[in-house]
Amino acid sequence: MPPAWGRALQHPHRAGLALLVLLPLLAELGRTQAITAVASAWIWPPSGLAHVYLWVYGRRYWPYLAAGFGLSLLGVQLSHPLQYLLIPALGCLAPWVAVWGMGTLADQRRRSVAQTLLGLLLWGLLAATALRSGLNGLALLMMDMAPPHLWDQRLPAWAVSSAMGVLLFAVPAMGSLLLQRPAQEGRAQRLAAWLAAAGILGLEHLRLGLWPWGEGAAGLLGMLMLTALYAWRFGGTRGSWLVMGIALLIGGHGVAPLRGLSFEQALGPALTLCAYVAALGLTNLGMLLLQTHWAARLDLLAQALRGAGAVAWSLHLGTGRSWIARHWTQVSGRAQRPQSLDELARWVPAEDREALLRSRERRAAGEAGVACEFRLPDDAGRERWLREAGEVVQRDAQGQPLRLAGVLQDVSAARAAAEALRASEAAYRTLSSVVPVGIFRTDAQGRSRFVNTEYTQLLGITAEQALGDAWVQRLHPDEREAVQAAWAHSVAQGSAFRREYRFLRADGEWLWVLVQAQPETGLQGGVSGFIGSVTDISQQKAQQALIWQQAHFDALTGLPNRRLLNDRLQQELRHAERNGHRLALLYLDLDLFKEINDTLGHSAGDRLLQLAAERIRSALRAGDTCARLGGDEFTVLLAPLEQPEQAETVAQKLLDLLRQPFELERERVFVGASIGITLFPDDGREAGDLMKHADQAMYQAKALGRNRFCYFTATLQQQAQRHLALTQDLREALPRRELQLHYQPVVRLVNAQVVKLEALLRWPHPQHGQVPPQEFVPLAEQSGLIHPLGDWVFERATRDMIELSQRLGRLLPVNINKSPRQFLAGQTELRWPRWLEGLGLPAEAVTIEITEGLLLDDRPEVVARIHALAQAGFRLSLDDFGTGYSAMAYLKRFPIREIKIDRSFVRDMTVDLADRAIVEAIVVMAHRLGLEVVAEGVETEAQAALLRAVGCDYAQGWLFGRPQALAELEAHWAQAERGLPDEAPWPVSRR
Repeated sequence: MPPAWGRALQHPHRAGLALLVLLPLLAELGRTQAITAVASAWIWPPSGLAHVYLWVYGRRYWPYLAAGFGLSLLGVQLSHPLQYLLIPALGCLAPWVAVWGMGTLADQRRRSVAQTLLGLLLWGLLAATALRSGLNGLALLMMDMAPPHLWDQRLPAWAVSSAMGVLLFAVPAMGSLLLQRPAQEGRAQRLAAWLAAAGILGLEHLRLGLWPWGEGAAGLLGMLMLTALYAWRFGGTRGSWLVMGIALLIGGHGVAPLRGLSFEQALGPALTLCAYVAALGLTNLGMLLLQTHWAARLDLLAQALRGAGAVAWSLHLGTGRSWIARHWTQVSGRAQRPQSLDELARWVPAEDREALLRSRERRAAGEAGVACEFRLPDDAGRERWLREAGEVVQRDAQGQPLRLAGVLQDVSAARAAAEALRASEAAYRTLSSVVPVGIFRTDAQGRSRFVNTEYTQLLGITAEQALGDAWVQRLHPDEREAVQAAWAHSVAQGSAFRREYRFLRADGEWLWVLVQAQPETGLQGGVSGFIGSVTDISQQKAQQALIWQQAHFDALTGLPNRRLLNDRLQQELRHAERNGHRLALLYLDLDLFKEINDTLGHSAGDRLLQLAAERIRSALRAGDTCARLGGDEFTVLLAPLEQPEQAETVAQKLLDLLRQPFELERERVFVGASIGITLFPDDGREAGDLMKHADQAMYQAKALGRNRFCYFTATLQQQAQRHLALTQDLREALPRRELQLHYQPVVRLVNAQVVKLEALLRWPHPQHGQVPPQEFVPLAEQSGLIHPLGDWVFERATRDMIELSQRLGRLLPVNINKSPRQFLAGQTELRWPRWLEGLGLPAEAVTIEITEGLLLDDRPEVVARIHALAQAGFRLSLDDFGTGYSAMAYLKRFPIREIKIDRSFVRDMTVDLADRAIVEAIVVMAHRLGLEVVAEGVETEAQAALLRAVGCDYAQGWLFGRPQALAELEAHWAQAERGLPDEAPWPVSRR
């Protein structure tokens, strides 16, 4: 829309004020065109202006029309006062109804230009003619101002004048608003339009001078053709204004001679002039609609060509004239447009020009589908590639090509993309030939379209065999269904494909491969195929299998380890829960394995474990599980279990097998087993609970003498809970000062004199009462508390000896028990001597009691610590002699000063000759080795007499005194008949 029109449409009130001026002027112009006093004006311009105003601004601005029509009556003498009201009202009503039917300019986006102009023709003409003529006549009749016999004169005149006003004044105004002037129109073209219009008006002026009332059909047709050609050449809008100018020229030149005639005399010439002007207007309106239609089509074509980056061209072979479309710059990047195709060819570089000219010759010869691409520098100096294509669009009477047409298109981006694609394809093929993985390309169905050399080498086939091959047929049967489903999912979703599976080589070998592929999108948007890689992962799979084997199986025996046992136990528990059946868990520990391992060495121990694992496996069903938990501990899972007695049967079978001798190189050894049995769901429903309960039952079997099996019971659970609670309380026992030391006298048998004391640890628990040492000492060893407890016992006992010696005036030695666990960690051989030095107490006053089992431990650090204590001056005593491996070599190897005969031999020696013989043999052997002998657990005089008779040196037991606190012991001595020896074997320190 022209800028002036756009600014005017933004101010309807300003336009309304202008309307108040224009309507009276146009009304006066219409009155000057009156033909007779009866028929009124033959053209009424205010009706056209009223239609345009309401069409632009809307019907609500009708008051401006009414005011304008009222002002147009100023100076006009009317016969009746009501006419001053009726004429403005009727002048507003006709355009109001027309705009109501055809819509406003605001509704234009919902209508085309043609629909709007046709609506104006329909509604404007009908409303203007019918309403104005009919209502005017009716109003005059009601006012008794127009006799009915004059209606046949005035009604047609009013109808024609209103219609002519709409046709001649509304059409050009609305056309100017709807159709914009071409942006490329130059000053020369505008000047040509004005000169052509002036020439046509001059010819019309001459014609009216010759034939004033429309006479001369040839002149009328000639003027009709001129106006149509003008509208076609310079636009329908200018044609409308030209028709309006012709109408005004007719009104001023051709109507004047008719004013003095009567109605009957002037009717014929007037109708001829109206018909002539109406024909001009309708012809121009038709041209305007046709031009609108073709402009829309051409605009769509131009937009399409611009969108495709193309410009149209044409060539007439007869005349040699050619044409190139105006948006040439957008395609070529050159501001100057060539005037012909020949000029364009001269701009093309010489190396491309010959090919371009040959293509044009082939096209001129009638060959179809000919195109040529050539280079053309743009204004910035960049080289562009253009593509010229076309074909014959017109032939002469002999069928020879007459006119060519086609397009010029910028294909620089397409050629760059094609070149990049070719380079990418070359790089892809080069890369695929050197990468150490198989590369493939398939269609959506999986048929190979491209494979590289590595692919064929992996599968052992040729490239020809691979192309078109359906790789699905080479999948392992166990994985084919899952891989096909994954492939179909990737095709349906357009997602990446990644899978590990086995592939069949041409030689029949199964190959583990990793296949990764990305989808390729086809022209229709779906997946057209995949491009991906194939990697040989056979070695990785083997390594993974080895890692899995090592993570889930025991390396020594090949049995499942604890992790795999837990997995299988969890699975069997879920299965048993669903199906309501039982299962049994057996916890097995080899008896005496540690002794054999320490005696014969670790290689013999490993071989023993392997043979034991084989025997255990041989006693189980195929579905049962045997696992090694570590050391000499095994677990057997029996599932499903039909009857609980089955677990007992298997346990007894295992005991029988493991009792049999094992051949270890040159040694034959005997072991047994302790087995704990727990049942699901009787003893627990969780894997952790079952493992714990089976372990507790196994320890119970060991406590009952080994080489047997025990079922888990509630008592075992209570015992385990008690041990846990005691262990926790034991950690706080030292800080809370709950632990105590009691002392038991050791006497010389020949005179029953006290020669030393043995320190014994006691724990009076606040809730459980006196806890036996055989219960809490193992707990201390298992929890690691034995080290601080042992140090506390040593320090407290030595302090007590110092205090006692100060009260007695002589030093009384003390025996202190040391756990084997204390020899495995800590540095007591360094701390204890320093402690005694600080107290001023000689190390010879302290005897360290050790067990036979410690002497069997041949680890260097243990042996070194034993010798270090002896070298520091401590006396070493071998406790509970005769209950373990009493090998004479150990007595010779270690610096033992004293042995203590276990109470089990002393107890029955008065009634059992074998026990008496053993005691006598121990005493004789010890004396021959230079060792002193202490008998433990002496409770009767008969026992004491026999011990004296065999030559035993010392004794201790309830016969000579129970273990008591130091204060209680001193009080007992004060009341007893026996006293302390007159001379102590060591002097007392006075520090």
